[in-house]
Amino acid sequence: MLTKLVKYSIGWGVLFTFLLIVGSLFYLLNDYQVDNLMKIQFSNNWNDLQAMLAPYKIETLKNHVFLDWFFIAVYTLLFLISIKILALSIGKSLPWFLYVACFFPGIADVIENYQFLIFVNDLNSEHDISWFFWAVRLKWGLLILFILINITITFYYGLYLFIGLIDRIQQFFRFILKKI
Repeated sequence: MLTKLVKYSIGWGVLFTFLLIVGSLFYLLNDYQVDNLMKIQFSNNWNDLQAMLAPYKIETLKNHVFLDWFFIAVYTLLFLISIKILALSIGKSLPWFLYVACFFPGIADVIENYQFLIFVNDLNSEHDISWFFWAVRLKWGLLILFILINITITFYYGLYLFIGLIDRIQQFFRFILKKI
């Protein structure tokens, strides 16, 4: 019978794999590819943002946002499961607000995408980018925290698997030495 930790870990692995697949589509499919995305996201004013969006087809920018909706859903679920794995790993209940905090990067990303679609639909008019500006920064600030948690989980399980592999190799050699 699988423990809760193992079940959540399997779910985490599946979601992480799906996240990598969806994330790679941003770069593999030309109709979804926006090369200077970080520069676009961290634009300080409308003129800079407008200049960076101008070379792209509007359809490509909209496709990128469409794919990002899936990405948001997957990374939000991944963060929720990561917090649950953290709680199960340390054997303690974590405060409810940590689970709620898992939704904040996604909410900020939704605000960013909504603003982005407004900009894309009317590139010729000047827009106030303050919501976009702060949503991007909030999203990335929280994402960095959750990414660090996920790196810790990945490192922990990588180390756990490595130790298990070393143990099996050691058992194999003991078996061979007993036969000699």
